[in-house]
Amino acid sequence: MDTQNETMRYILGIGNPIIDISATTTKEALNKYTPLINRFDLDFGGTVFANDNNIGVFQELESSKDVSYVPGGSVTNSIRVANVESYLF
Repeated sequence: MDTQNETMRYILGIGNPIIDISATTTKEALNKYTPLINRFDLDFGGTVFANDNNIGVFQELESSKDVSYVPGGSVTNSIRVANVESYLF
């Protein structure tokens, strides 16, 4: 590729990034979390934003050995797609 003719491209995203917490669990662990989920008024499979009332469930998930953090949110995802697309064209 001729670097003198290569066009530099920039993208700017403004928004609120989100970090998803993903943890592998077992049925026994789910039974353990049921009171916690009920106490913090959460739904299985739902989206929950951390706040002072439910921060305990996030602290509990973070202590899991199989926890992972996945960046997300509409701005973050859009920039990730734009970055991939820029390599395709």
